[in-house]
Amino acid sequence: MKKNGFTLIEIIAVIGILAMLLLIIVPSINNILSRSRENLNEEQQNEIISAARTWAAEHLELVPDEEGGMAPSQNYVTIKTLQDYGYLEDSTVQDLEKDTEIEEDTRICITYESNQYKYKIGGEECQ
Repeated sequence: MKKNGFTLIEIIAVIGILAMLLLIIVPSINNILSRSRENLNEEQQNEIISAARTWAAEHLELVPDEEGGMAPSQNYVTIKTLQDYGYLEDSTVQDLEKDTEIEEDTRICITYESNQYKYKIGGEECQ
């Protein structure tokens, strides 16, 4: 007797195997996408801070503060300024964690503590 197709058991077994593979693969893909988004966001933040660091090195002058130490004459720079001076590409800057665009008027705080500059994107203390 010649067999012309699959039995119901064979079809159910194949569907079951495919379902198990999907249960394993889909969470792995989600983790990979999540990590790549986090890495891209961190890389972009590092690029902004690097641009701010370069800008600060060329434009901030250290002046004596009231305690006799040295303090920067300006304590922030905006994304727009970094783009205008060519330290940062003119492309749209995204906050991938929040899935929003970082506004051009967002400030990068530049503080001078313990003989070194510290940089922070946004924040209340920059206002």
